[in-house]
Amino acid sequence: MSNINQHFLVKKAETGTASNGSQYLNLTLFDGKKALPAKQWDFGGEPPKIGDILLIKATLGEYRGSPQATINSWKLAEPGECSIEKFVPVIQQDVNQIYQRICKAAETIMDGSLKALTVKTLECNEASFKAAPASVSIHHGYLGGLAEHTLNVLNLAVTMAKQSPENLDMDLVIAGAVLHDIGKIKTYTWERGFIERSVQGRLIEHIVFGTLIIQEIANTLKISFEEIEKLMHIIVSHHGRQEWGSPVEPATKEAMIVHRADETEAKMTMVDEAIANIEDADAKWLYLKPDNIQLLCQGKEK
Repeated sequence: MSNINQHFLVKKAETGTASNGSQYLNLTLFDGKKALPAKQWDFGGEPPKIGDILLIKATLGEYRGSPQATINSWKLAEPGECSIEKFVPVIQQDVNQIYQRICKAAETIMDGSLKALTVKTLECNEASFKAAPASVSIHHGYLGGLAEHTLNVLNLAVTMAKQSPENLDMDLVIAGAVLHDIGKIKTYTWERGFIERSVQGRLIEHIVFGTLIIQEIANTLKISFEEIEKLMHIIVSHHGRQEWGSPVEPATKEAMIVHRADETEAKMTMVDEAIANIEDADAKWLYLKPDNIQLLCQGKEK
């Protein structure tokens, strides 16, 4: 056993009744890397709320072979004592460099309206674009993940387009790849110390938000809908199928490319993240959600 004296984020909090009739507090704590189950016996009073930061004094032991803390005391962290950002996963790369590479690609667009729209959309949403995750946890589920995912999709889409340049508008591919997930800047929140869907994200979703953001910028620049309707089609079709969240399926070559680039990048990142998080170093197979794939774990460094 070892002693604990540190700050944790509360991810779950509930009370229960023990077999002797006394109350206990059951918490799931998060230190920024891993979750830790914890209990406080003979508890009385109001439990902490999800998203609270607590200074915990506890003893670390085991329950059924897994770590569990027995809390001796806890108190709410004082304002400024511990930042909630400490507990939110953040991109490992320099997000400013990623953003600049995306902007540089947008500047290569030849069509005047598409270029102005893409550049202006990035400029008007720079801070939120660089901060947002790409998902809660499925892929790029960390701050800065949206920018990283966008750059990867852009690179894949451009490579695919160069392999099949006939009957293709490269400007549309670039603009579509850059803006395909722009609606995610309004889809997530991390105010409680972990990434979750915002109320707006649950009610409206990122594809709809994407069209609203782009239309607002187009109106500001006095760009007609006819000039951007094919770009809008890429935004609304990039999930590929209606059952996957797109109201329409890709009906242009450019939309097909962006969809496939998005799908491939997300799935390959899911594979890499799943392999990196394997706890059993000797595991040969990995069950990958949400596609119900059994993946051979070859090449995993021990």
